[in-house]
Amino acid sequence: MNVFSKAKLLFVSAVVLSAMPAFGDETKPPVERTPITFATVNEKVITPSCAGCHNSINSGLVDFTTYEKFMGVYQSFYGVTLLAIKPDDFRMPPANKTQLTKEQNQLLADYLVDGLKP
Repeated sequence: MNVFSKAKLLFVSAVVLSAMPAFGDETKPPVERTPITFATVNEKVITPSCAGCHNSINSGLVDFTTYEKFMGVYQSFYGVTLLAIKPDDFRMPPANKTQLTKEQNQLLADYLVDGLKP
């Protein structure tokens, strides 16, 4: 397994684990749902929580305003490593900003499981 594959696996694991209930939490049986699309993630996560900074004007290398740009960041070693490791200096959202909700984290985890479709 190359470094990129390991970093990608680490990222996916981190996102999925962050959306899992804490040990001892009661879980509900899986509910059938429509696969998550970028449009849904954009509306419920990126636009309210990320696009204020990660856009074509402010973001530099990290622009999430379109599916193509989002996937470009996700597929880059830089993006995967940064999102997987989350050092405090690069935590997103930054510690002084509103953090993603449990529902937003779950939506991101579901989006990854569904294959990051457009």
